[in-house]
Amino acid sequence: MRLFPRLWLAVLSVFWLSIANGVRGAAGDAWGDVLPARAKVRIGTARFRHGDAVTSAVFSPDARSIATASRDGTISLWASDGKERTRLRGHAGTVLSIGFSVDGKRLISGGSDGTVRVWRIASSPAGAAPTGEEVRCFHICKEEVQMIALAADGSTLAAGTADGLIVLWSVEKGEELRRLRQEGQVYCLALSVDGKQLAANHAAHGLMVWDSLKGKEGRLLGAGVITSLAFAPDGRTLAAGYNDNRLVLWEVWKGEEVRALAGRQRQPPGCFNGVLSVSFSADGRRLVSGGTDNAVRVWEAGTGRQVAEGKGHRGGVMAVGFAPDGKQIISGGADNTVRLWDAATGREISPQREPATPLTCVSLAADGRTLVTIQSPDRLSLWSTADGRSLPLPASLASQRVSVASFSPDGKRLALSVDDDRLRFWDPGTNEVRSVEGEAPRRLERLAWSRDGKTLASVDSDHHIDIWNPIKVELLQHMGLQEDAYLALAFDRPGQRLATASESQVLRLWDGASGVEKQRITGRFAGALALSFSADGRSLWAAGRDGRVRLWELAANQPRRTFAVEAMGITSAAFTADGGFLATGGEDGVVRLWDTFAGKERHVFRGHRGAISMLSFAGRAPLLASASRDTTALVWDLTGLLRTEAPPRLDLSEREIETLAEKLAGDAPAAYEALQMLARAPGQVVPYLRGRLRSVRADFTSMIADLDSEHFAVREKATRQLAHYGRVAEKALRRTLADKPSLEVRRRIEHLLVEMRDGPDMVMAAPREIRSIELLEAIGGDEARRVLQTLAGGIDEAELTQQAKESLARLQRRGAR
Repeated sequence: MRLFPRLWLAVLSVFWLSIANGVRGAAGDAWGDVLPARAKVRIGTARFRHGDAVTSAVFSPDARSIATASRDGTISLWASDGKERTRLRGHAGTVLSIGFSVDGKRLISGGSDGTVRVWRIASSPAGAAPTGEEVRCFHICKEEVQMIALAADGSTLAAGTADGLIVLWSVEKGEELRRLRQEGQVYCLALSVDGKQLAANHAAHGLMVWDSLKGKEGRLLGAGVITSLAFAPDGRTLAAGYNDNRLVLWEVWKGEEVRALAGRQRQPPGCFNGVLSVSFSADGRRLVSGGTDNAVRVWEAGTGRQVAEGKGHRGGVMAVGFAPDGKQIISGGADNTVRLWDAATGREISPQREPATPLTCVSLAADGRTLVTIQSPDRLSLWSTADGRSLPLPASLASQRVSVASFSPDGKRLALSVDDDRLRFWDPGTNEVRSVEGEAPRRLERLAWSRDGKTLASVDSDHHIDIWNPIKVELLQHMGLQEDAYLALAFDRPGQRLATASESQVLRLWDGASGVEKQRITGRFAGALALSFSADGRSLWAAGRDGRVRLWELAANQPRRTFAVEAMGITSAAFTADGGFLATGGEDGVVRLWDTFAGKERHVFRGHRGAISMLSFAGRAPLLASASRDTTALVWDLTGLLRTEAPPRLDLSEREIETLAEKLAGDAPAAYEALQMLARAPGQVVPYLRGRLRSVRADFTSMIADLDSEHFAVREKATRQLAHYGRVAEKALRRTLADKPSLEVRRRIEHLLVEMRDGPDMVMAAPREIRSIELLEAIGGDEARRVLQTLAGGIDEAELTQQAKESLARLQRRGAR
């Protein structure tokens, strides 16, 4: 018996430890790399990955480290196994070029922000990761720099701008050497090893070689659009890559073509297959090139013969370089990956793992156990969130290119648009795949499910909206054609209305059954990336690219509240099903969770190094998935975060309640603030509303009888009352006409019928009444329900009656859950 308490304590310890590990993040991913805090799993790898295209790649002089730079504004030092050892931040834009000093103790970088930065690279004892510290920063140009070239010894740097300015800079002295001007923008530069020669593109007419010491032009070599340049170590030979796939070696001072390593190839009109990068080996006997065909090629400089080829990048190869001993090659691609190659065979020797290109789409199943991703271009994958293991897809989907995919809220179906531009539905339970037939194929770009999973909305590349029945696999509505692309879609809770946001900064509400546009909301939305109806359907949340979140009151067509969520541009956003929480992802790779009702940041998730491309909440699990341009997806544990603490209750005086209640009749922002305050005093507010709200009743017989009163004031009052009811009173009035009433009654009824011709067929409620019902629903409880039941007993044609009935139905569903 004594063993039992100890055993129970051990079980509890394991239980709480497992929860704690889930919140903090597991020990590591499939490669053994540490996961960020609160990350449950990483899909893909962080090894040899940047957040954007890799622009420069070099080995350290001792070949123990590899340095790469990227458009994401960072510089990374890697071990040979691809594990990042140090990350350097400082540039405000793209890092265009990097290079080591001869002793390897400094790293020089130049960026589009017009700065040159010198970093001290210090090796830590016992083989630990090196550290990097910025020791100098030079502002070499006020304009945005397009290209930077470094001399191999790190002593000299050249920077080129869009207006033809070239700045030569001494890194050693920290001063400008001279300025050169040329025709057209500078987009290609190269410096000889000793920095005495400079090569640059010359508009679109070829390339110019300069004497960088004297600042004099040399020879104009050849013709064509230059895409890459590199000097041989002896400075006598210049390799030039062109956008028509030529790689040519030039004898610099004679201005003669030595040989062409790659000749022109036939290409479709307007299609260019350029040589994006080129570099010589240390002995000058070989050179390596990378192109838009995603291949790395090794050439003999003396013969022009290709000796090796490496294929693995899924984007243009923008940076290449030899190891000091010439046995390995480093490359960086537009696919944001870094790769190592055997220089003799072209065999890739760096560890790689899928996904290997930026992710464009991610969707979590309702239970959070399965994740679907799409990587560029249109490659579908399925993953287990328990261990990051790849899961099999049905044979009919495994080889398909998919543009967009989304799990239904119940997780029973995955909707996806495949490469034949047909919509398909996959049932993970039965593994059945059904395809929509009989409809014109079209590439879909966005999908949105109704809450019950019985309806799906899609947007195609031609800016149409389609409404689908996923159960019968058929098209219900084809609607919504417009010039601007749709950015976000969302159904209300019953699935009756569809909200859409577009590039035109207009929000539209559509009737899902008829496809008719019901309402248009215009405002400074700056392109809403995510939409969500409030639980009661009276308001609409919109998260915009401008870093603003707006809650829009639909009845008043006014913004209720606005708060800021991002300093940097938002690239993606997603709401929870009830709109209570919002996740945003930015260009900086940071994911933030927001409490929308409080308008406050709840948590910050850091772990990506590239822009967030998509976010997805699990329907029934506290999980959030983020997809990034850094080729990885992370699943975050939200345990304990999706909880909103109720604000403390207030004790309001009768005068305070009266003042706040008056604001319910005003503009949306003030009314919303008053509504929030009143909801915090339910014991006082419900009796107050019960004494002032009346159900809509209509005794048309008495009103019509008063039209024939002998008193003028009574006749006028009855006329006004009937006019208030509008077309709701029309049947009773026409029945009276048929009975041939007095001339006075006939005259008044005929006048009323004319006025009612274009009037509403419902007794409209005042804004204060509608907001009072919203307040009662928000308070809930038996007393509030009884007030709503009284209001629901009015005539069916009254808006107040219908609103009360809908609130009661929602409260009943809420209680059932």
